[in-house]
Amino acid sequence: DSFALVRKVLARASEEELSDIRDSILDLSTTIPVTADSLAQLASIAGQLGVGVSDIPQFVDTVAKLGVATNMTAEQAAFSIARLANVTGIGAENADVLGNVLVRLGNNTAATESEIVLLATRFGAVGKIAGLTADEVLAFSASVRATGTEAQAGATALQKLFLAMQQSAAQGGAKLNAFAEAAGMTGENFRKLAQEDISAAALAFVQGLDSIGKSGGDVQAVLNDVGLGSVRVSKVLLSLSSDTEELASNLSLANDEMSKQSALNNEAEKRFGTLLNQLQRLRNGFKAVMIDIGEGLVPVLAKLTGNLADAISGFREFNDVLNTDSFVKATKALAAFTALGIIPLLRRIPAVTKLIYEMRVASIALAEGMTFAKAASMGL
Repeated sequence: DSFALVRKVLARASEEELSDIRDSILDLSTTIPVTADSLAQLASIAGQLGVGVSDIPQFVDTVAKLGVATNMTAEQAAFSIARLANVTGIGAENADVLGNVLVRLGNNTAATESEIVLLATRFGAVGKIAGLTADEVLAFSASVRATGTEAQAGATALQKLFLAMQQSAAQGGAKLNAFAEAAGMTGENFRKLAQEDISAAALAFVQGLDSIGKSGGDVQAVLNDVGLGSVRVSKVLLSLSSDTEELASNLSLANDEMSKQSALNNEAEKRFGTLLNQLQRLRNGFKAVMIDIGEGLVPVLAKLTGNLADAISGFREFNDVLNTDSFVKATKALAAFTALGIIPLLRRIPAVTKLIYEMRVASIALAEGMTFAKAASMGL
């Protein structure tokens, strides 16, 4: 039973909650080309990752669709989305929100969904501390990954950029002025922007780097002034500044998808529309019906099997009694006493009366056991 593992993982859940999860899995298997067994496995993974019991049906729906609509498997999507939800603080109950933004960016950038979410997971915690929302974390991650930068290098560069901006806005001084000058602002205006909308401040700074480079200025010197001049970090920021239009577009797309929340379902429906997927959904529907019927018959079959087992066990025990020497000798003696007319006299002895009664009961039980066994064998 694939749902047994769900029960084991969700020991904290009530029977009603488990029933709701089971029903949601069976219903979902009839609408998307993913088997109920696979969906149950996703539910158990969700439980292991700490997803709330009431949030599991929506979480399973989201990651199952990501497994079909993206280059991630459903299991990979489950782990990735849960971790990203955790580091960005959006919570696993909003897994569908992350899924939609992720697919929208994956469809509109040179980065795949798995690449975006990997970088975002590594950068997300610092992004959250700096003041970025979950969709902004994904937008910056997609933009950096689209330049060809590896996840670890990209995450490190973004972390350093946002921490440096946050620190300069808090402390002021030469670094704040360097950031502001690159962005074409006064120090106070840049400070205010960084404190109110650090995503917009980062975009303004990167756009400033692009303008400086195009005008023949020394971009590396600017990066040195703000404390971001190391080779690895400056390489990433220079690549990011080479296509600031895409960064601005990605931030806009991510923000727009937070409201629309349709990209994942739209992409999934395209994949679900193939003949093979439709046939899989049909098979899933039949299987869901059989599971419902089977679970209804389980108590009946269990009772029938138990009764038959008891009858067979009783018959074997009685047969063992019939084969004992004592029973054979007692039967012969009883036959002799009956022939000699001694039985009426012996019935006056209480112990003998009890023995005769018990032998009659045993004989009746044997007859009934033989009749039941015969009927059971004919019925099977």
